[in-house]
Amino acid sequence: MPLSIINKVIFGIYIFPVFLLLLLSLTLLGDSRPIFFFLLVVSILSMLSLIYILIKTILNQADSVKTRFAYLSHVGVLITIFGCTAFLVNGNEFKNHSPAAPFSIFSFGVIVCIPYFHVMVVNGFFKKEKILIKTPNK
Repeated sequence: MPLSIINKVIFGIYIFPVFLLLLLSLTLLGDSRPIFFFLLVVSILSMLSLIYILIKTILNQADSVKTRFAYLSHVGVLITIFGCTAFLVNGNEFKNHSPAAPFSIFSFGVIVCIPYFHVMVVNGFFKKEKILIKTPNK
């Protein structure tokens, strides 16, 4: 599917906030609890997969993107949305339990939802594919 020049420029701009969030997620290394390490691994994998999908889309090779990269992006955005929602609902309580945790990552992560939804809609990753099962002729 050919991509317009304006979409290529927008996707090129999208790479910068995603990369910035990737670097910001490395601040989770400051906390040694297992949940933060898990969030760090998922965050890095999802941001790298989103950058990969953006680059493939800019190069008009989005058809060759494997589904595991799309699923990793889905998981990363779901964790970001859940974390931001929990932070907005009960942010002060989180800060009381762990004042050193970088909860602003979730707030900044909402910005990454914009390129995520844009690239997924343009590439049609939300469409269901019809799977035809052939029955053997007798």
